[in-house]
Amino acid sequence: LQAWDWSHYADKLRSAKYGFDESQLKPYLELTSVLERGVFFAAEQLYGITFKRRTDLPVYRDDLRVYDVFDNNGKQLAIFIADLYARPSKRGG
Repeated sequence: LQAWDWSHYADKLRSAKYGFDESQLKPYLELTSVLERGVFFAAEQLYGITFKRRTDLPVYRDDLRVYDVFDNNGKQLAIFIADLYARPSKRGG
């Protein structure tokens, strides 16, 4: 075996030994599901803040997602712009 074979054979072993099929996880790891049902749910549980998607605001890229952020009393705290995809002109930081 070579280092580049590891992933292929690890998948075969998981499938044979545990009946694991990675495609069953994909619906749970879809970006919208992770963000809205995962991250936002955790933020609500921990901090009492909620998020509501906005589609009426102009954005500088079509793949951006915009959310209003509310405190536990329903008062708007912020607007959250999720710019989640990498691109050559985007820098971290």
